[in-house]
Amino acid sequence: MRCLRAVVLMLLSVESAWGCAERNVKLAGHVATVDARKQGVVLLEQRLLGEAIETFALDRGVYPSSDGQFVDLSEIAPNLVPEYLPRLPRVDPWGAPYRYWSDGKRYVVISFGTDSEPDVEPPVSITPGDSDEEIRSALCRGETQDAAADIVWLDGNHCQWPRASSSE
Repeated sequence: MRCLRAVVLMLLSVESAWGCAERNVKLAGHVATVDARKQGVVLLEQRLLGEAIETFALDRGVYPSSDGQFVDLSEIAPNLVPEYLPRLPRVDPWGAPYRYWSDGKRYVVISFGTDSEPDVEPPVSITPGDSDEEIRSALCRGETQDAAADIVWLDGNHCQWPRASSSE
């Protein structure tokens, strides 16, 4: 738990520094770099959220439930704050809410990426009865070159994420 808190404090520092950096970026040529940095923030935040959700499950025997529906991450905040996280990142760096799904045995945290639009409408149609493979095939494409693609954390790992920018 001590390590998790240290990582959360680090993330809060990164987020504060990010706000300063974002205000200083003025040139159009830096947009791709700004989005790549925001994608990096999402990857870190999802990892922290995953650690908190996994720790909750270790303590309680189940993941925080969303009744098998995609909900705004803020709906599970009472399960995680303050015991597992000092605060919950409710929106991604583009201002869209993180989305969460769980049937108690599995879970998903999604950012809709740079365009704030889901890759699949509705965000995805998965049900508690779906197999792990069905859920993975509905959500996951691994590393993607599509900068607008959703960033997906599934059961403790990223299963869809943006390719690292070669300009960094």
